[in-house]
Amino acid sequence: PILARKKLSTAARQLDKASGGLVTAALEGGDFKCNPGDRVLRPTGPGCSARRILLVGVGNPAKLDAAGARKVVDSIVTGLRASKSKDASVHLDGIASDEVSTAALCETLARAAQKAAYGYTRTVSKPKPGLALKKLWVNTGDSLSNGATNKALGRGQHMAEGINIARELGNLPANICTPAYLAQEARKLARNESRVTTRILSEKQMRDLGMGSLLSVSAGSAQPAQLIIMQYKGAKASQKPYVLVGKGITFDSGGISLKPGAKMDEMKFDMCGAASVFGTMHAITAMKLPLNVVAIVAASENLPSGTATKPGDVVTSMSGQTIEVLNTDAEGRLVLCDALTYAERFK
Repeated sequence: PILARKKLSTAARQLDKASGGLVTAALEGGDFKCNPGDRVLRPTGPGCSARRILLVGVGNPAKLDAAGARKVVDSIVTGLRASKSKDASVHLDGIASDEVSTAALCETLARAAQKAAYGYTRTVSKPKPGLALKKLWVNTGDSLSNGATNKALGRGQHMAEGINIARELGNLPANICTPAYLAQEARKLARNESRVTTRILSEKQMRDLGMGSLLSVSAGSAQPAQLIIMQYKGAKASQKPYVLVGKGITFDSGGISLKPGAKMDEMKFDMCGAASVFGTMHAITAMKLPLNVVAIVAASENLPSGTATKPGDVVTSMSGQTIEVLNTDAEGRLVLCDALTYAERFK
């Protein structure tokens, strides 16, 4: 990292000396500014064990905020990706501010690197090459201990794993990512993890509970709806849980109130609320957070058929309220209201 006014950190001075003044030459050449995110890649000479040096601008470190830190870190990861490097050493010493600690920089770096490693390949015949980077060393100098550095990197990595899980679920086509598939993924999360339990309610069980609102959405689909409940217990039983409720419409045609055909393929993304809940639960579990969390996903397809809910139909929710469905494309509130009523039992 290069600070404003071309000020070199300890690491940059050492690299400049080892590379025969390469850093100074890049700055004096005028083709590299020091604004946050600016970068230049330079090959080194025989005196330096690194084949190339990537210089990244930080700006005034005293003014570095969270947005600026993300810009710097994204530039590092973008530069590494473009260079097709297989391994790299990143020096983060001396650029922390009052608002952004070295630990926060490590967390942001790990999150960005792990996110960059994701690419959708599940149904792609000829997937694009993935991230070449296999090893990343992070040097925080004297500003952070090795243990604290590894802990911060681990947090960032686990967050990004959760983000990538959400991205993968969203990218899957609706003929693969069905309500039953989401239920299967929830069971997988609980497998070999003592802190997590998963329960799936069938349509019969939902009917017995009076979830007429949620079931009105799946009425036109051959895929049965699933109410998915994942519980993470990382704190004392007496501690009240946080509740996450996600909309899991794995495909939304609009039902009888059919959407226009253009871009209807994008309605596979109508379950991204549920996908974000899955990703969050993965991150919470991986980080072993001292919390109690309940995640509820209302999963259904919204399709037209002879059994589908019609505009003007009246259904009764789990809370006992009657709902006149004037537009079947308002399915989100119909599945979420019953899920929210169910969530009340967890206090």
